[in-house]
Amino acid sequence: MTENNPNKVEEPMAAYYALSSSFNSILQILGGFEVLRKKIRNNFDFIRLSKEGLPIGALTSLQQKMHFTNKEFSKVMGMSESTLIRRYKSGHILDKSEAQTAIQIASIWAKGLEVFEADDFKHWLNTKNQALGGSKPIDLLDTPLGREQIKDLLLRIEWGIYS
Repeated sequence: MTENNPNKVEEPMAAYYALSSSFNSILQILGGFEVLRKKIRNNFDFIRLSKEGLPIGALTSLQQKMHFTNKEFSKVMGMSESTLIRRYKSGHILDKSEAQTAIQIASIWAKGLEVFEADDFKHWLNTKNQALGGSKPIDLLDTPLGREQIKDLLLRIEWGIYS
């Protein structure tokens, strides 16, 4: 509330910057406008895009940014390596489920790079974690609930909450 107008709430700009920074990171991880060919202004645009289907180039960009082999990346995407290779060769857009998975993984990757350096984050992904029931984070990336747990843990680490 402000002194001049008790009904007006002034929110810190840092909150908007953090959201904007993460949002822009996700866009860049997925290849930006050059790959997506759609103007993405907010999370609702991501939802719309995931329903329409994500261009295969976004998947390529995501894999390249993560520096994952086809084997590693297919596991994270929850598909066989041969299916991943077929997706790349076909050049078709990803279906709704695959698009949502790619966007969620890009979101986790963006958050991970905010919390850790790239090499440290990749190491963290491959290290058993008690906060994740003794599982390696990378082993949980292939399910929506696993991705949710990883994102929650990254947020706790970022805010210094014991995990």
